[in-house]
Amino acid sequence: MAIQDAVIISQEVRSGTVFGSVRLYNVDDPTKPESSARRILALTYPTQALRQALSAVAQRLLGERAQGTFIFAGDYGTGKSHTLLALYHILHSPAEGREWLDRWGIDLSLPERVDVITSHLLDEDPEFVWEPLFRKYGREDMLDQVLDHPTGAQLQALPGEKPLVFVLDELEAWYGSIEDKTRRERNLNFLQVVTEATEDTGVKLLLLASLYGRDTELLGRLGRGNIFLKDLGAAEDKAQVVRFRLFEEIDEEAARRTVDDYIGLYAQHRAQVGLANTSLDAYQERMLAYYPLHPELVDVLFQTYSASKEYQNTRGILFLLSGVLRRFASERDLLLPADVDPDVGEVNDDLFQLNPRLLARAREDIARTREEPLSRDILATILLRSFMPEMAGAEAIQVTLGCLRPGINPNEITRVLDRLEDAAWYLWRSDGRYVIRSEENLPVSINARAARQLKEQGPTQARVRLAEMIGQIAGGMNTFVYPIEEVPRQRAMRVMVSTQYMDNEPLREFYHGREWRNTLLVVRPKVAGDLAATERFLLSAQRLLVCQQLKRDLEAAKEKDKLAQLKEYVEREEGDLKAKLAANYGEWMKPGMRGGKLYFRPIDCSLDAQEVLRLVRESFGAEVLDDAILAELRNAGENGVRFDRLRQTFLMVPGKPILVDSEVLRERVLALCNQQGEVVMVRGKNVYGPENRAPGSFAEDVMLYLKAHGPAVVGVEQLEKAGIEYVVPEPEKEAVPGEEAAKKAETGEPPPPGRCIVVKSDRHRTPFNLQTDVEGRLRSDDRIRAIEIEVDGGGLQEAGPLSHLLEGVRSGGGETQVALRLRLVLPTPVGKQEVLKILDQLPIPVEGTIAATLEVLADE
Repeated sequence: MAIQDAVIISQEVRSGTVFGSVRLYNVDDPTKPESSARRILALTYPTQALRQALSAVAQRLLGERAQGTFIFAGDYGTGKSHTLLALYHILHSPAEGREWLDRWGIDLSLPERVDVITSHLLDEDPEFVWEPLFRKYGREDMLDQVLDHPTGAQLQALPGEKPLVFVLDELEAWYGSIEDKTRRERNLNFLQVVTEATEDTGVKLLLLASLYGRDTELLGRLGRGNIFLKDLGAAEDKAQVVRFRLFEEIDEEAARRTVDDYIGLYAQHRAQVGLANTSLDAYQERMLAYYPLHPELVDVLFQTYSASKEYQNTRGILFLLSGVLRRFASERDLLLPADVDPDVGEVNDDLFQLNPRLLARAREDIARTREEPLSRDILATILLRSFMPEMAGAEAIQVTLGCLRPGINPNEITRVLDRLEDAAWYLWRSDGRYVIRSEENLPVSINARAARQLKEQGPTQARVRLAEMIGQIAGGMNTFVYPIEEVPRQRAMRVMVSTQYMDNEPLREFYHGREWRNTLLVVRPKVAGDLAATERFLLSAQRLLVCQQLKRDLEAAKEKDKLAQLKEYVEREEGDLKAKLAANYGEWMKPGMRGGKLYFRPIDCSLDAQEVLRLVRESFGAEVLDDAILAELRNAGENGVRFDRLRQTFLMVPGKPILVDSEVLRERVLALCNQQGEVVMVRGKNVYGPENRAPGSFAEDVMLYLKAHGPAVVGVEQLEKAGIEYVVPEPEKEAVPGEEAAKKAETGEPPPPGRCIVVKSDRHRTPFNLQTDVEGRLRSDDRIRAIEIEVDGGGLQEAGPLSHLLEGVRSGGGETQVALRLRLVLPTPVGKQEVLKILDQLPIPVEGTIAATLEVLADE
């Protein structure tokens, strides 16, 4: 029996004019459907949430309930605006409201006369939320009495003889668009006050509003514990709402006959459909409750639309099924997932909103496999489950249930499904699920091998691969991915990107015992947990590791076509994984001290080391740094602070300003001394200030004082008591090549102007670590005229043909030893950053070390 013979399809479905998006601002426009209480209530199903809300509203209007604020939450299309509109008409139009209540057997006592004032905030976009409410209520005179926001006393005096109900639609969307902090706060204050006013049973004032439920600040002010809050997205009777809107009448006897046919089919093929005898009775009841919609269709649609952020939940399902009904009501006895045919025009339009790329790929595969019977039904069923971002795809049993109807053999579905794996370009099989993806399928073994390796070998290699990718996204020479990589205990600035969501306590433990704590910048993910322990990320990383081995196999076999396909796959997989990883970052954990304890405040940032450094620079600008310098000198009083000790304090103590470039401290001290005159600088008998300006290359051991505690105040004798030794500077001598350079290199003392020194690095295992070492030894204004590189090891990586030569000898059982020495005399002296770029191009020693010696010129 066809569906159209067992049901009466609703007029709005038959005419193709399904009433979907509710616009509350149309209630006063007689040409719009929203203005008609009779029409709107005819389209309103008494959901559990609506029944509970009506009961609570009635109790509040009778003074039997303290809660007077009613909030309806949920994403797009969950029925928030429709619920508000139904409540509006039930209260505003008592005759039509009573008729609707009686029709559904709802016994409630509601006042005959209620003033209901509505405001669609996104449409009206008022400066303050109370303005349209007061105006529409006829109390514009009260607006002149409002200072910051209406007070509780003003709200208590607002209602007249009749109860007053405020209805606010799109409150959260409107509030989220407010950028001005003062305006946001005034609106928040009003919402808090009006919520508190509605709790007074002696005040005839109620508030009804719709929210998405994401803004915790807004919900917090409304008071979660003191309001009636309903999440419509979690409502259990959403399917009944859809069924109510689609059909005016259903022949229950005809429905039972159709359902019995299907239950008999399932009993015959229990293994293929996954329904045991004990569960058939329960499944039969579900089928009767949803007829003529199959439970599998209802389940997949609500899972798909609930997970989609691009389309609208219940409303989207209603639109989609309306198109399916108009196409198949005369041909089908029951609507299955297979009937959501993407080649049907209006169905295609609705599916396009979910994911246009997947839809296009599915239609290509349907066209490509059109000669295969049942391929359209199978791919349509899989497509519906491919829209879900998490756990996308259909199990074999779900595919069978989605296509099986009387007259079809389930074994035929299985046979065609197996054939489609080889014929459909965009059909993938992963973890026992069939899914349509936007990228072409590569050898199925990639996923299978990756899953097997993770299970057998564990996630260690995948975690290392994830760390490499996170490091590539973040960039920067001193970026480390924790806890997969060790974060060195060094003086140079480091960016630590944590895969774990680290709060205060684990961060305190990490910082504990480290010397240069204030040169460590920690970036954590935005989401809880450990990204490097997330299954989907680990599996993706393992797939890339599988591809590395597969590439070597294909190169050995010289299969160029598959290599090109694999290259495209790897690029897509890497891009997708990088995008997902980047999307999970991040927050820079800004350190600070409170009550003698280290705390961290999260600051939004991206997974980009340069942006993090820029963010830190902005957080500790000149004004902040000046205040910190003056505070240190103020605490030191007459003892003063040596410049190098001051720098050391800022590099070691969390809570002090972070010096992304330590030379900034020199610049600010010079400004405080030479321009602002707040700091006195002393070296030997030389006292510097605005009248006697300090040189830009002042020595590291100069003493710094606040002006109030400088030599002019305390005098030379007190300075001597403080332990300061005055030395009259001797005339500078010509540097002795080698001897003077070695001395400067050992002591680490900055070179005098116009001199050349030799800077030697330690020996390191990689050029990356060498860069870190050299970066810490050079000043920003140093100029380098020559570089010597020494590389020792068993081989070289990233050295072109030489690397291949050495690797070939070792792979054949031979031994190699490399002792490489390079001397680069540069055409013109270069700065620190240019040197770091040169070091970045060096080969990597295999089981060896690398070191550098630099000839550095100081500025005149």
